Amino acid sequence: MNWELYFWCVAGIVISVLLPVIWVAVRAAFPAPAGPAGLRDDSKKLWTIIKPYLLLGIASAMTAIIIMFALGKQVETAQAAMLAGYAWDSTLQKLTKA
Repeated sequence: MNWELYFWCVAGIVISVLLPVIWVAVRAAFPAPAGPAGLRDDSKKLWTIIKPYLLLGIASAMTAIIIMFALGKQVETAQAAMLAGYAWDSTLQKLTKA
């Protein structure tokens, strides 16, 4: 197995996992503040948002091994590996929301 391509596949998955989290954080950063909130409350809220994506990311990273073995020599570039990882995770997220 080409480890460099595997890590590019993982990078695609990580982007797919982190992008929704980042957008949630961006949306949360722009509304008018409702009032003072403690750091502890913010940390709990952030963990609640991140935890499902973190678990999904771990499961998807393990799946990247299967993707790379299944696609074999069809994945020859870093771009193809990243797109394979992104497509897998993006599809998985859409299927779980259906």
